[in-house]
Amino acid sequence: MEAESASSTTPVPMPEDDHHIPTPTGEATSRFASMELDAGGGAAADMDAPAADAPAEPVPITITPDGAVILVLGGPGCGKDTQCNKLAETYGCAHLSVVELLRDAVTSATPKGTMISTMIRSGQIVPAQVTLDLLKDAMVSRRGPYLVQGFPKTLDNLGELEWQCGSCAAVVVLDASEEVLAARLVERGKTSHRTDDTPEAIQRRFKTFRLQAEPMLEVLTERGVVHSIDASQPADDVFAKACAVYDQVASG
Repeated sequence: MEAESASSTTPVPMPEDDHHIPTPTGEATSRFASMELDAGGGAAADMDAPAADAPAEPVPITITPDGAVILVLGGPGCGKDTQCNKLAETYGCAHLSVVELLRDAVTSATPKGTMISTMIRSGQIVPAQVTLDLLKDAMVSRRGPYLVQGFPKTLDNLGELEWQCGSCAAVVVLDASEEVLAARLVERGKTSHRTDDTPEAIQRRFKTFRLQAEPMLEVLTERGVVHSIDASQPADDVFAKACAVYDQVASG
């Protein structure tokens, strides 16, 4: 009984970026990928489709956000959290950080929070749909515009987000070299004690970002919704440019 009691009081590690970043594979498949056609002009059979007698996956709920959805993307250490907080404070918009949503879920007593806590304890990656469900719950509980930070991570994520929440109005990309970002993260790691601020974890996160985010950014750039900002500048200069983008989007 003593061992069981000790286990039950073990602190739950708080979610960090690594807890919802997919393992880099170098491949990108998504709702944006064109379906192959068979000789008859129809969609080719899906070889990975579940068997006919397999239980059906629950259909995700779709929502209509009450305001523009603005994605804030960029590599680790680019300042997404700082800029989103400043924009939310200035404009009164909703700042939805998926890491914060995961942390709130972990500290809650809900079944979903318990499930997420269990996954993090065992070192598992939180499924994208679980993260997206938290994001949708946050959207329906407040008015927009919405600054979405930390999601989507991949082209697949983007397809699911826009299928379930509608197309994003704009994408702010905070861009800086890996050398600049690594120096920031190493400095932050001296006091943050985050497990994803170690040199090894930093390089892994950079690799993940390159492999997973680049195909997504190519699609978004082709749409003409990407606004790239040099994130190596002082934070106030970055914020001035972010405000200009926000004003443009908010004005329609």
